[in-house]
Amino acid sequence: MKFMARKGRRTVVSLGASVVLVTLAVGSESIASGAIAGAAPAGKFAGQTLTVLIPAPTTNVAAVNEFNSTVMALFQKQTGASLQYQTYTSASDELTSIETSAVSHSGPDVMNLGTTLVPTAYATHDFATLNASDWAQMGGQKAFFAQQLKMGGPNANSYIGVPIDSVPFAMAYNTALFHKAGITHAPTTWSQYVADAEKINDPKKGIYGTGFDPADSYDPWKDYWTFALQQGGDFVSPNNKKSTLASPAVVNSVQFWFDWYTKFHIVNPQSLTWKGSDLVDAFAAGKVGEIPIQTINSVPTYLSGAIGHNFAFAPPPSVPYGMKAMPKGGQPASTIVSGQDDVVAKYANKALAVQYLKLATSPYVQRLQWEQLNELPVITSAAQSAVKSDPKLVGPFVTSLENADPTAFIGAWGPIESALAGATEEFATKVESSHQLPVSYIQSVLKSVDSQIQPQLS
Repeated sequence: MKFMARKGRRTVVSLGASVVLVTLAVGSESIASGAIAGAAPAGKFAGQTLTVLIPAPTTNVAAVNEFNSTVMALFQKQTGASLQYQTYTSASDELTSIETSAVSHSGPDVMNLGTTLVPTAYATHDFATLNASDWAQMGGQKAFFAQQLKMGGPNANSYIGVPIDSVPFAMAYNTALFHKAGITHAPTTWSQYVADAEKINDPKKGIYGTGFDPADSYDPWKDYWTFALQQGGDFVSPNNKKSTLASPAVVNSVQFWFDWYTKFHIVNPQSLTWKGSDLVDAFAAGKVGEIPIQTINSVPTYLSGAIGHNFAFAPPPSVPYGMKAMPKGGQPASTIVSGQDDVVAKYANKALAVQYLKLATSPYVQRLQWEQLNELPVITSAAQSAVKSDPKLVGPFVTSLENADPTAFIGAWGPIESALAGATEEFATKVESSHQLPVSYIQSVLKSVDSQIQPQLS
């Protein structure tokens, strides 16, 4: 099949980046009649405009524009209204858009948010709860993956988020480098992961056992979260009332991640300033042996790089470093419930917004999204079609999605992500200057983060 990426890794820019209106040509030749069943009469919403905020594409922009153009034309054909897209370019922009609309009661009608920021939107009380009638127009909640729905609200009767695409994670590894090093299978423990990386590591040839991206605002916290849950910890207490970012489990997680640089020397020395796209590019160039958290969206970059078809996916290790089995209370934490949800602002025309949600989650558009953009469907029927197209590649990701762990549904989760991104910058700066990261320093920084987050949990 032809692989494209709609969003891929999102480019990080400074807070306050301008919101850009996307103007796309609408071609009638790309429109399939009857794409959604039970569409509203074409003239019912004539003359109205729905604005939708989405992540700015960073790769395959032409393919994204073509897809969005098709959706825009379908929406106009089936509702009589116009559809306009606006974009954001960073996690900070995403959070700012939520806060600004909540204060001003104006802005985009629909926001396409990362799943972990839906709780932040929910906490503002400025986004519409979807009722049974709304869900019925989208085929009912039963049409969606159950795990993907869990980040839409605190319970099934109060969801504000509608899944639009799914981005589960899996470990990616270079099969050629594994074979050369005599490694016969993907690691299942982090001790084995490090040992495999050390076997592959060959700095003189520019090849490193693994890689990381401390400058990325989306990735580092996911690694910390994975390591912490596997140890039996988390970022917040079980009752969501206490910030536990300075707990031993999280401190150990940060230390282990940076040990790849300071202790094991299995990452590129230049990677302290890497973002997610840099890490993907290095893996695609055949310069990295294994990466614990990757998405199917990166496949086009792999296939066009030196690695070619010499890669495979597997669940990431689930046993903490230095242990032979998961400790009591530990969870596999193979992937967060990851992807994008649409939320509808209360100031928007909800009836028109639901027409858009119906279109975006229709089997037709979900299949088109997969075929053109390589984004996994959130509709189970469309996902099964994707698996049939390439079971070996797609199957592990759908399995990962079915077993995903939701993060805590709290309004402070967005600020936690932002604070950890800032903390990671501090850690990387410390490592760059001294080539070490003392535990006492990690504890000090994370205690400061705890103090920032705690008032938002009380």
